[in-house]
Amino acid sequence: RFELYLDDFLIWEFPRGQRFKVFSNIPFSRTADIINKLLFGATLPEDCYLIIQKEAAEKYAGINGDTLTSLLLKPLFWVDIIYYFRRTDFRPVPSVDVVLLQVEKRQCQLVSDRYYGLYKDFVVLCREGAGRTIKKSLKELFTYSQIKQVSKLLRIDFRSDPADLNFTQYLGIFLFYLDYIIKNKALILGAEEKLRKQQAYMEKIHRTRRKEVIR
Repeated sequence: RFELYLDDFLIWEFPRGQRFKVFSNIPFSRTADIINKLLFGATLPEDCYLIIQKEAAEKYAGINGDTLTSLLLKPLFWVDIIYYFRRTDFRPVPSVDVVLLQVEKRQCQLVSDRYYGLYKDFVVLCREGAGRTIKKSLKELFTYSQIKQVSKLLRIDFRSDPADLNFTQYLGIFLFYLDYIIKNKALILGAEEKLRKQQAYMEKIHRTRRKEVIR
């Protein structure tokens, strides 16, 4: 009970409103394009098993240190290498090491869909920038006391390079930032209505006093 399609994977549309999984030995030369379509598109798979080059898999899993791509994937997916092939498992024998990478959609996302776009912008802003330190990156978003507070909570040397931070630290900084802006929104929300009520109350008092004077 299956349907077989002969089509270009990069053009083919995933089924909307349906759960699906992917298992594939993908062409190594198109790895980045395929990953982008699979994991950063509008319709996401429940689970993926991809036979890919070891070097690329380590990049997506953030095994030797989180990359920008691994930082963007991890809030939504659990990513890890689950099998290491021998080169002789393939014919012809490849010139690179090959692994099986699993990318499983998290049952409970670490960043909700509502804030995921903001998370991506946040990480890119903090991480990308030649010669920048964590302190300089966060200075655009936090006060100095807040930078010291978040550095202490997450054990971050704010003089270090943003590329040295791992996913847990980036997630912690973002959640700190999110809590901060939500509190600021809470201070702002309803301000206009509150002002209108105050003005109406003051006008009522003013009218009452005028009547008292006339009498």
